[in-house]
Amino acid sequence: MSGVETLLALRRGAHDARVIILTSFETDEDIYRAVQAGAQGYLLKDTSLKEMVEAIRTVHAGKKYIPRDIASRLAERMMRTDLTPREIEILKLLSKGPTNKQIGHALGISENTVKNHVNSVIEKLEVSDRTEAATTAIQRGLILVDD
Repeated sequence: MSGVETLLALRRGAHDARVIILTSFETDEDIYRAVQAGAQGYLLKDTSLKEMVEAIRTVHAGKKYIPRDIASRLAERMMRTDLTPREIEILKLLSKGPTNKQIGHALGISENTVKNHVNSVIEKLEVSDRTEAATTAIQRGLILVDD
């Protein structure tokens, strides 16, 4: 299981554990998913020992500990409109380079419907074209390169 999946499993089991995510992953989506799952802290593995101790004490006291730079990125992510599952599905295919017609054929929908979804994705991600949408989605952790 991933850290977020483990955290969700803890929550389902009604555990009251206070959790700090310690990770090397720092995409906007990784941070967002961890906090949405209930993490009280989020630290990168290169965090200093002093800051780790401060985070542990803060979270143990019942407060959240998210470093300023991560909190800033989290705030930006929370202000963005979420993509629908279909838009994510189209983004995954889009990142591999097919045309709207090919994507439509693969999903059993019309080329025009794909075009509408692509335009929605471009608008939501605040990018200028489909290539930028795919690269932005990968950079933010919305899709994985292996998808």
